[in-house]
Amino acid sequence: MVRKTTKKELTEVVKTIRLYGNRMLEGLKENELTWIPENTKGRSIESYLRHLLNSEVYWYTTIKDGLFEYFSRKNGFDDLKSSFKKHESKILELVDIADDEALALRIPEREGENFQNFRRKGTLAWIIYRTSMHAIHHFGQIAYIRFSLENPPTDKINGHSDPWGYIMDKIVFLAHSDD
Repeated sequence: MVRKTTKKELTEVVKTIRLYGNRMLEGLKENELTWIPENTKGRSIESYLRHLLNSEVYWYTTIKDGLFEYFSRKNGFDDLKSSFKKHESKILELVDIADDEALALRIPEREGENFQNFRRKGTLAWIIYRTSMHAIHHFGQIAYIRFSLENPPTDKINGHSDPWGYIMDKIVFLAHSDD
């Protein structure tokens, strides 16, 4: 059985992830953007953001060519942060024009071991949930870096003092709602 999503649900998922992501990216100092925790194989905040955006480029390109362009190390933090906001608008446009097939939550079927070959592509709904879960993971890593640098995000989200918990609960609710 394939679960159908709604445009309202997908719009809320996109806006919720962007709300949390923008919170994680606010109030950073220049020297914090490229700092990497010692003795780890971690990335910097700038590198995590570039990775998130390029992941979105990869998945959204499977359903619409030319929607986004990949980011290189030449793209600095301000450009990446601006693009994070621009991606939101384009994703919401895709939701707005989505048909019933795009709203079905269906994972891609790959051919063989090559992850680039698809027998069937993932739907828009699957891509939104996939990239949102991926973003939550990496924003957690960004939060770790911020706490390590003693510059944690301080703003509440909608009055909640535990923004991560609030965002997670909201995503879980949306993923399991009947509306």
